[in-house]
Amino acid sequence: MTKPRKNVPPTPSRPKPDFLQMLIGGIAAAILLYCVLFLTLPFSPLSDPQSPFLRFQFFSLLFHAESRSQLTTMWFGERSTFSFLGTLSVRPSIICIIRDTFLFSFTLFTPLRLVLKPFRLTFCEFYVFYSAIGLSAISFFFALRGLFGNLKELYDVIIVLSVVFIVFYAVFITIRAIHYSRKFKERPIPMEQRVFLSPNRWTLSCWLILTLSLPSLLILFFGGMLPPVEYDVTSYHLPAAKEIFETGTIRFSSNNVYTNMPLGAEMFYVVGMFYKNNATANIGGNGAWYLGALVGKLVIAYCTFLTALGLYSLGRRLHSPQAGLIAFLLYVSTPWISWISTAGLIDCVFGMYLTLAVFAFYLFVVAPSRNLPLLFISGLMTGSAAACKYTAIPFLVVPLTLAAAYYVFIKGIFISPQTVFDSTCVSRLRIKKIVVFGGFLLSVLIACGLWYGKNFYETGNPFYPLLHNVFGDSTGTWDAAKNLRWQHAHSPQTHFSHAFSAALLFQDLRNFLLQSDWLSPILMPFAFLPFLDLLIRKKMQLRNRMFDRRKRTLSLLALYVAFFWMLWWLATHRLERFWVPVLPIIALLAGIGATSFVRMTFSEKISRKSKMYRAAFVGAALVFNTCYTFFPNAICAPGKYSRFGLGIEAARLDPNRVTPTILYFNANPPDGKLLLIGDAEVFDYKAPVLYNSCFNDTPFDDIFFERKSPRSVAGKSTNNKPTSIKSTDRKPTVNQPTINNASLRTDGEIKKRLTQAGISHIIVNWSELQRFRSPGNYGYTSDLVQPQIFDELVRRKILQPQPQIPALPSQAVYRVTAASSLP
Repeated sequence: MTKPRKNVPPTPSRPKPDFLQMLIGGIAAAILLYCVLFLTLPFSPLSDPQSPFLRFQFFSLLFHAESRSQLTTMWFGERSTFSFLGTLSVRPSIICIIRDTFLFSFTLFTPLRLVLKPFRLTFCEFYVFYSAIGLSAISFFFALRGLFGNLKELYDVIIVLSVVFIVFYAVFITIRAIHYSRKFKERPIPMEQRVFLSPNRWTLSCWLILTLSLPSLLILFFGGMLPPVEYDVTSYHLPAAKEIFETGTIRFSSNNVYTNMPLGAEMFYVVGMFYKNNATANIGGNGAWYLGALVGKLVIAYCTFLTALGLYSLGRRLHSPQAGLIAFLLYVSTPWISWISTAGLIDCVFGMYLTLAVFAFYLFVVAPSRNLPLLFISGLMTGSAAACKYTAIPFLVVPLTLAAAYYVFIKGIFISPQTVFDSTCVSRLRIKKIVVFGGFLLSVLIACGLWYGKNFYETGNPFYPLLHNVFGDSTGTWDAAKNLRWQHAHSPQTHFSHAFSAALLFQDLRNFLLQSDWLSPILMPFAFLPFLDLLIRKKMQLRNRMFDRRKRTLSLLALYVAFFWMLWWLATHRLERFWVPVLPIIALLAGIGATSFVRMTFSEKISRKSKMYRAAFVGAALVFNTCYTFFPNAICAPGKYSRFGLGIEAARLDPNRVTPTILYFNANPPDGKLLLIGDAEVFDYKAPVLYNSCFNDTPFDDIFFERKSPRSVAGKSTNNKPTSIKSTDRKPTVNQPTINNASLRTDGEIKKRLTQAGISHIIVNWSELQRFRSPGNYGYTSDLVQPQIFDELVRRKILQPQPQIPALPSQAVYRVTAASSLP
């Protein structure tokens, strides 16, 4: 007689192996379909309406002799000369900066590790966190010196840095002696507080993945040393750093509103200028500011490399070394990242601080009592991002602060299950929570408070020029009309007829996932695979404690990506570059997804043959990604300069990079200042210049007119008619020296003001004025800059046209006739 069976939970039904093979095949087919669709889309920077350049045509460049010749000319110039020795003038300074930032961070935080419970980091994590903290700290130090001292006193800066190093090393040695004298012994870590770290077993696949990343790393290195061509870099980022270097101070600027925003990343340019300006060089020398700018530009590219190392470390924590390395490869090879990093833009610096802030916060949440210092490091990284861009406040500071408040106050991560509560214990726990959360907020404020405090002190608005309706402006340089034009220019409604329609949402989502010109061909499809793997494991009940933790972490990361993109879509003017800082998180998900695809199974084991086939598919996809991304990363495009082998000095004089007017005045220094109207790309000028951004008042109005006209709004004049200029040779329609209710000054007053300002030449860029004044653009503050005014000034013999000076067809160069009387 058989015994009755006990109640045993039913074994979950396992799908047949054939179903698994069909699922894997379907995933591979979907990825292949995505890649085919990706390659059939046009690449806009090389396209024109008559003949669009499709992405798959990149590969044909290697099979035509003419195309290969064009690529060679693009990279090495017409003479095909390679000047690797030209990089020697930049490399020593970047090595010194990397060394000093790491030592500065080490002296700051090593005592903290000994005082508090030590947190365990791998060497790679240790290097990444300390390097990023050092970069933030040295940026903070130079900003502090520029605000409260004089950066020209280079010896003073070096002495102060040396004193700081000596003091902190003394503190470090003292605390270390006390630490070892007490013979501190670590207690075993509870299982629930252990941070997952996969074995660091580098197989052949790891080395192959690292090899695939070498082309992108070389482009990052050589491209980071090239002179800039991108408009925002040459108009806003670098001119601000150049002005700080030449004056030695950081002060409010009335001619360029962008230079009054947080400049945490731009300080890397200033640091590079001072490192190039050694003790024997003259402050403000042409070589110092120019080569120093290239050093700072390379530091920004180095931040991308640090971000990739952080992705490798976090991928290893969450999954495996292979996942981290794939994330490393996909990030550095993504054309968006390569272009922005080598252009000198600061979005990837924001991305570095964002990645490391999330990484440090993850390590803290997993083991809060042991990794408490990492919460403060997360706060420092968050504040450092806010010190670079205002957008970091809604995109990073707010969500991470809310997350910290949730984990500290609501979830009670400091409460042990064995804690016996009484009134004293509850009171102490509440105080501890307040202190910990307050420490997080303080670390955020330390990293970014200097810039916001500076704005508050000088303008009364810590977020100048934003929130003008709330804080106002004590300087009088920003009024309601300018603020309205700013809001109008940076609003989605300005650039789209139906800004929040479902069709536009679908179009922007398609651009984000597929159609954007600077995307990687496999980044997005691989980023969805981790969640399919988690779904399968949950369905098959292949779960454990590590699975639950990974599921929560990946879900929160995906939720943050969705939050970032939706905030970008709802609250910005939807420049694609503004969602680039979240690409490291997507690359991390893609790295984990690629590795999960290889290990995807319905059982505890996976056949070796199936795993080998899937690994071959992922490997082929990575090779394809490297081959494709090499071309958009290495070619020249609007705003992108890729003459890697031309040499630094030759690139500086390259007519394909700078205008003929800049080359002329650099070779023939004027006897006074240059007044630029409409043009703000002033970085390459050696001569002193007066200029203004499109949102600021131009010196032209104050010099030539008795009173200013009412300000235009959103590119329209006060009579609601668009203001546009078609050509520079248009005859004046009136013979009166007035326009828009503003009258020209007398000849004597104009010459006196020109002499006082030291202006010898005036350069007008009519195409830039037309671009700013076009409907939907930023607008231009002054309506007084019109062709008939310059014709009148020429008739009065105040200005003299200079047709012999090389210039663009849209530029007009005038010499001030009173320039001979300049002191």
